[in-house]
Amino acid sequence: MTTPSNCLYSFRRCPYAMRARLAILFAGLQVELREVTLKNKPAQMLAISPKGTVPVLLLADGAVIQESRDIMVWALEQQDPQGLLDATVLDQANALIEQNDNEFKYWLDRYKYADRHVEMTQTEYRQRGEGFLRVLEALLESRAYLLGD
Repeated sequence: MTTPSNCLYSFRRCPYAMRARLAILFAGLQVELREVTLKNKPAQMLAISPKGTVPVLLLADGAVIQESRDIMVWALEQQDPQGLLDATVLDQANALIEQNDNEFKYWLDRYKYADRHVEMTQTEYRQRGEGFLRVLEALLESRAYLLGD
């Protein structure tokens, strides 16, 4: 008899699903990965997460985690070999994630789909998004990784 495993519903190009997968990788955990076609979402995923977005983590005990940041925290609480939940690292990581998810993603979507967002030109949308990229570049000028050496 096999023991039930944790199961991650994911989509390879979704940045939020990527973030969840990376946290699981950094934590050294194994999960069953179920790659989802967003145009044909599996009924099993919709049954546990009716909102129909990825990532969704179904834990072996039946609990469901539906947000990438929550999946990240769950994974690192299981095992955090790189100390990513350290308060100083976590504060900086959360600030970068907030800026990425709220500011950068907004401008990136408008840049990618400028034909749908005609209020500005594609170049103007790109320039707005470049502000966050400059923040990341500045961090990488002074250290090997975004959150330290």
